[in-house]
Amino acid sequence: MRSTALPKKGHVHQYVWYLLTIACISLLLFAFTSGTSAFPRTSGVHASEGLSATWSGLEAHAAPLPCVTDLNHTAGRTWINWTWTNRGSARFTYARIYLNGNRLPEIMYRHMGFAYGLVYISEMHGGTTPESFYNMTGLKSGTCYEIGIYTVDVSGNTGKTWVNQTAETTRRAEFMVRTSDGLEFSLTEDGTVTGMAIDDNRIPMLFLPGGFSFGEVSSTTPGIPLSGTVEKNTDGSITEHVISSDIAFKFDYIPKDRYIEVHGDIQDMRGVDRAIQVQYALPVDATGWQWDDDIRKGRKIKSGTRYENVYKIGDVRTQNTYPFTFVGDGRQGICLAVPMDMPRIYRIGYDTDAGGYLIEYDFGLSNCTDKIGAGHANFTFILYRVDEPEWGFRAAAKKYYELYPGFFVKKNDREGLWVIDHQMNIPDVDDFGFVFTDSHCMPPSERIFNEMHGIYSMEYSEPWGYRTYFDDDPAEPSYKEKIARLDKEIVDGTDPYEYVISRSQMASSVLETCPLDKNGNQYLLPCFWEHFLEWSQSYPMNPDPDIPGLNRFDVSYLEYSMDNGRSSSLHAHNWTPTVVGWHNWHIADDVSRTGSYSAKLDIGGTDDATSSVLCSDLIAASPSTQYVFSAWGRTYQCGGSAFPAVRAAEYAADGTYITQRNLHYWHGTNDWAQKSMAFATTPDTATIRICNNIYGGHGTFWVDDVSLSVAGTANNLVRNSGFESTEYVPQCDGLRLDSLSAHGRSAMLENYRRRQWAYTDHPLVFSYDTRQPVLLGTLSQHEYLAAMQANMSDAGKRLDANMFSYAYSFYGHLIDVPGSEVWELRMDCADASLHRTMSYQKTNRNLLNWDQYGNDPITHTEMETYINDQMFYGMFPGIWYASGKRDDYWADATLYGRDRGLFKRYVPLIKAISSAGWEPIPYATADNRNIKFERYGGIEDGLYYTVGNSGSATESGVVSVDLSKFGFGGGFVEVKELVTDVTSTQEVVVGGVVITVQELHPHETRVYRIRP
Repeated sequence: MRSTALPKKGHVHQYVWYLLTIACISLLLFAFTSGTSAFPRTSGVHASEGLSATWSGLEAHAAPLPCVTDLNHTAGRTWINWTWTNRGSARFTYARIYLNGNRLPEIMYRHMGFAYGLVYISEMHGGTTPESFYNMTGLKSGTCYEIGIYTVDVSGNTGKTWVNQTAETTRRAEFMVRTSDGLEFSLTEDGTVTGMAIDDNRIPMLFLPGGFSFGEVSSTTPGIPLSGTVEKNTDGSITEHVISSDIAFKFDYIPKDRYIEVHGDIQDMRGVDRAIQVQYALPVDATGWQWDDDIRKGRKIKSGTRYENVYKIGDVRTQNTYPFTFVGDGRQGICLAVPMDMPRIYRIGYDTDAGGYLIEYDFGLSNCTDKIGAGHANFTFILYRVDEPEWGFRAAAKKYYELYPGFFVKKNDREGLWVIDHQMNIPDVDDFGFVFTDSHCMPPSERIFNEMHGIYSMEYSEPWGYRTYFDDDPAEPSYKEKIARLDKEIVDGTDPYEYVISRSQMASSVLETCPLDKNGNQYLLPCFWEHFLEWSQSYPMNPDPDIPGLNRFDVSYLEYSMDNGRSSSLHAHNWTPTVVGWHNWHIADDVSRTGSYSAKLDIGGTDDATSSVLCSDLIAASPSTQYVFSAWGRTYQCGGSAFPAVRAAEYAADGTYITQRNLHYWHGTNDWAQKSMAFATTPDTATIRICNNIYGGHGTFWVDDVSLSVAGTANNLVRNSGFESTEYVPQCDGLRLDSLSAHGRSAMLENYRRRQWAYTDHPLVFSYDTRQPVLLGTLSQHEYLAAMQANMSDAGKRLDANMFSYAYSFYGHLIDVPGSEVWELRMDCADASLHRTMSYQKTNRNLLNWDQYGNDPITHTEMETYINDQMFYGMFPGIWYASGKRDDYWADATLYGRDRGLFKRYVPLIKAISSAGWEPIPYATADNRNIKFERYGGIEDGLYYTVGNSGSATESGVVSVDLSKFGFGGGFVEVKELVTDVTSTQEVVVGGVVITVQELHPHETRVYRIRP
């Protein structure tokens, strides 16, 4: 017997054909069986068939034929062959066959294939046989069936007696993988999922096959199940091979100690571009279980509803927010997860109608992907049991950290605030807890200051493109005008870009490395035209370091290398290079007039250039006073439109520039010579600064023994005038990247530039618009980050970033110190949870830009609200903009002086809890649902709880802590609230203590420390 399968849900036209066919067959059956007595139905029908269990009587016939005898059978996985002995009667014509109480129809039909979904009449034969056997095929494996037989004579009369027998098809071979911690997973010989168990307790399964399927995006054909050949390997893994639609699939199920790894390999066999989606369905029946979106939000699973937590990359494409997920019922829980070092575009969700617990990938296949192989894609995901399922997503996170500890290594020794500039000007700067700053164009004196005060100096880079400036006109140029600007800069862009290469080189690199859209144009979208100092255009570039020639990776590394090169050189105290072009000044130890050192300016080539400026400290000066100014200079092959010079610039009391006096030296090559002059300061002069530079020229210029004195005196007012007081500048501590996004700007660009596909380390995806393979910017950025992380790590340095929320799950494992700019006093709960969860115990520092709420400066109360909110999640509360005027908070002594006490009170507490380390499972409960809390550390080294208010009114409650989970068996503990400095001693009762929370306002965070 052959059976038919229903068309795939959702394909209405196929289902209509199906119903029409069934209707026709029903009419034919009615015609064949009209007036014929029914086979008496048996109560012994197997329950899985869902058939009626009633019998009807038989019409009496004279001299009925005796029934067959010796009914026997043999069975296979999808067939049963019954045999019997027919009675030796001349009137016997045939035996009529019934299956499970139903008479076999004279018209048989079958399903012609998943890809078409239509039902066709394929053969006609009687449900009768004159022979002494009947072979039924197309049956379900491992299922009971009952045959019933009546004899029919030459007149068509049916005998009154019948014989029946129940038989069972053999079960399909099963293959099992099992972890050492009790997770078991079973497949059939064709890849169908047959079951799961945890500690031998079977997990309920949906009545669906599960396993892999795929679909071609350009086709209207529904997902095609990938049913292949499964084999067991000697190492305990299972491998499945499938060829479908000229694509070879290989799936490996590999049992690990605490998880099952599933690796997929995909190989196109046609040699053409293809866009596919590959889905894996684990048909777990989780109805009534919990789906958790994050550590704070969960939903009860209902049948027919899709559950997922995704974000958009562009307008349509979605990506999982976290690299792991959770479904469970409190007693058991399972997790589908993706290792972060296998970046792919994927979604994980749960949907009973779609097959259960699902993961789906987007892939583009093309013969241009030379590095990973033509027409090739692969992926890896894992399945693990959740050890403490009552804690849901938190327990899933805990185990993910344990399985991939390398993703969450903390590499910095110091923790604190992120500051942008001005720290050198703040009295008692250590009160504020600064630890991270950018060293881009930072003078050596500031680098030395940072090291003295425990502040990490990080070289800055924004490596996603190239920015060039137009003017103050906000009118956006046309596409042609923007390209024309690049062409012009290629020819005459001699100015430095990021102080490391010329704009001409950068403009050329844009043309070589930019991603192209479907029309072959650069992505000069409106979002890349922006006001940045003045109106500017950002030209996106593919930062993949493998792309030949100068690319954005090279430029970033040059920035870091040059900054570190300057750092390892000598620095003269009281002198600061101010960069206005190239980094040209350094302290020479091989040429000097007196002593051991001089200041050396070096401009290579023969083109005019404006050098950086070496400046002395400000010198207090008197107005309308006569001064004598002198310096010794030496030149080598100097030339150009301007002469090397040493200058004395005068400033008013408010810092306004007034005028300057210049000592000019010669072109060509000249030995040491002194230049001097006398001058009278202006009536408004308050300070003088000595500056050395070449303002349009080239060559090498040395300066030594600079002097400024009041006429008639011998007191040189220039400190360290001979550059003899020197020391080596500390190296920078690594690279800090700006504007790291996984979903917007350069990350969302679909790159059709096939020449660049050859260098990708990861599979292509496809465009939801054109349904063609593309290289997604998110993946190119990952390649940049992975390579830069490896370089920094090898050098003992760090890679930090200003990274936005959705970047955490895609790039978080590559960033040593994460954090981002924020624009609200209180972070969105989902964003804060994501930042904390994906940072785990890494330092997380943020930077408030309070520029969207008017021009009035941030208030003291608002600052305290912001600091409290950051403290709840153990994150450090930096600030930059103080108001809508975008004024720097740290440049306003009134503001930071007003709030100094807040930083002195709260930052040490944040350091304490961050050092203890956030843990996802708190082992605590609260009797008030508006009381939220997070745990840091353990009982031995310091157990901390931050307690906050998620409601809108003042709340009180009790937080109960289960100390037995920490292995604590003592009798008493100290519970201290660190903000208010209130301490109590409690007896541990049945392994627990309580934290009594009173009058907690919505903007407050309290910090409790529990210790023996």
